[in-house]
Amino acid sequence: MERKEKKVKLITVIDLFSGCGGLSLGLKSSQYGSSKFKFVASIDNDPKAVQSYIYNIPDANDNNAFCEDLVKFGPEKLSKRIGYKNVDVIVGGPPCPGFSVLGRSKIMGLVRKGKWNLSEERHAFIDDPRNKLFHEFVKYVDYFQPEIFLFENVKGLGSHKKRESGTVRDMIDVIKNEFALIGYETKSQVINSANYGVPQARERYFLVGTKNKNEFEYPIQTHYANSDQKGGNGQDGMFNHISSMQAIIDLPRFVGFVEEENLIKEDYEYQVEEVDKVYRKKYSNDVITLNTKSFLEMKSFLKIMRTNDVLKTKVANLEKVSCHIPRKINELGDREIFPLIKNERDYKFQYGDLQKNHKHLMRLGDGKSFSDKIRRIPWWKPSWTVVAHLALDGYLFLHPDTDQNRSITAREAARFQSFPDCFDFSANGIIAKTHQYRHIGNAVPPLVAKSFGIEILKYMNNKDDEN
Repeated sequence: MERKEKKVKLITVIDLFSGCGGLSLGLKSSQYGSSKFKFVASIDNDPKAVQSYIYNIPDANDNNAFCEDLVKFGPEKLSKRIGYKNVDVIVGGPPCPGFSVLGRSKIMGLVRKGKWNLSEERHAFIDDPRNKLFHEFVKYVDYFQPEIFLFENVKGLGSHKKRESGTVRDMIDVIKNEFALIGYETKSQVINSANYGVPQARERYFLVGTKNKNEFEYPIQTHYANSDQKGGNGQDGMFNHISSMQAIIDLPRFVGFVEEENLIKEDYEYQVEEVDKVYRKKYSNDVITLNTKSFLEMKSFLKIMRTNDVLKTKVANLEKVSCHIPRKINELGDREIFPLIKNERDYKFQYGDLQKNHKHLMRLGDGKSFSDKIRRIPWWKPSWTVVAHLALDGYLFLHPDTDQNRSITAREAARFQSFPDCFDFSANGIIAKTHQYRHIGNAVPPLVAKSFGIEILKYMNNKDDEN
């Protein structure tokens, strides 16, 4: 008697503020039982991001991936375009720059210069129209009535305040109340991507809403900082954080100075099975990251980066590295200073170490904020947060290997975000490097999204069992 295969249940999803597709990719990569995600629509107002999304994400095409302003487009119009009145899941991360520490700092700088009229105190609600895009997210949830939604935003959202009728309220409570008014119970939690296998210390707010009682379980942390005994000793089934150098050690190297910006190296420097020997030799004095379990996790991460289980990319392309072109070193100051910038574990370079001509060439002013101007990524722990303006702030992301005196490439930034190598941010050479950096920095790390995808599928399956 033939055994019947269990029918696959498709969970319909809309991705709002989709960017290049970090959330979509992570959810598409997740599996639980016989359920799978089916993306019926994605929306973003950045044409280059939508172009990248359509090029890379399965099922995405001109008929369901829209370059639109959500405010003007509206859920009714979207429903008519895709033929769905209800969906199972809505995900998205409205851009809210005023909620971030960096955003608030910049705005308050304009206030002090008299270029921004703001009557409220520093931590009161900053009147940036983009901060109100969460209202649009609420409208789409209210219209499509998903069983569950996932809302991602900057960590600063949790400490932000809003002044209403003479009182100050936590912004997160304001947002939760908006969802409560349309019948959703919410849970929120700050997630550090490094705790879920991403080689980057990136803290973001994740809010999950469900109809009626919220029984959603947040993903369980799988990784710990190397200084944590649980991680360092490999206890309780946990892993060390993946360090920045572990994450990119197999990528093509550019030793010395890059003379041409279009210099291309596509072949991997090392095979996955030999990276532990390379790492052990180069960092032989390091004790924390040399344990066997750490190497196994490093190899596991690299295999994920070099495998295509989901994306549209053809298998033939998996032996090559795309979007790995370093920026040209074109300043005398860069040539002289970059070799002096050591990892902070060895020596923290000070402004006083610069010669007068260096200060002039680097245009670093009085040096009061020098430590925030030029830094080398620590090789022994996850990278600091990859930012959307990386294309303009390359000095903050010098390569962790002191033999490579340059800022990181788009591919290295993508590795720190846990995007697989077959994700072509250039869309086969069409999208410029500046846009690639922005798309990468704005994205939700796919491995974090995958962890949430698994839990969302569990939740949906449990709902079916109850019914």
